[in-house]
Amino acid sequence: MKNTRIAQRYAKALFDFANEHNLIEIVYNDILLVKSICESNKDFLQLLASPIIKSDKKQAIIKEVFEKKINYITLSYLLIIIRKKREYYISQIAKQFIDSYKDFKEIEVITITSANQLEQITKQKILQKLKTFIYKEIELVEIINPKIIGGFIIQYKDNKYDASILNKVQALSKNFLTNEYIKEY
Repeated sequence: MKNTRIAQRYAKALFDFANEHNLIEIVYNDILLVKSICESNKDFLQLLASPIIKSDKKQAIIKEVFEKKINYITLSYLLIIIRKKREYYISQIAKQFIDSYKDFKEIEVITITSANQLEQITKQKILQKLKTFIYKEIELVEIINPKIIGGFIIQYKDNKYDASILNKVQALSKNFLTNEYIKEY
């Protein structure tokens, strides 16, 4: 809980600053890059979390990695985070900033999990159905999970619609466990 609060506060500070200076889109793209590097490079996260490496060394590495790729404002912000000894939270701050951006732009993230890649027609039908009760722009995230056998699972905020074959098989097996039958036959 404490970690989330720290990340929320730092993300809100950056978002408010970017909003005041009309730099939301630029900072958002920078933060997407920071998040992708944090997610794809475990060594980078270990470097940030390491208490052995001094702050000035971490700042030099951040400058080297990001200086020519992101805006000066975002780079300065990352350096301030390191100076305040909060570099461990950079990945969480990036996630919180992205969430704030999507709330601001009224973008709703919907996750569809399926056993195989969905056809475009199926995606369009699902989107049309979702737009009847979601009045925001929809960002569709597709996850492939062969374990669900077939069908799909739609997740939206705290809601979940499970139309997978795995779910139906599990429900059927529960039904057989609770079903009273005559063992003689």
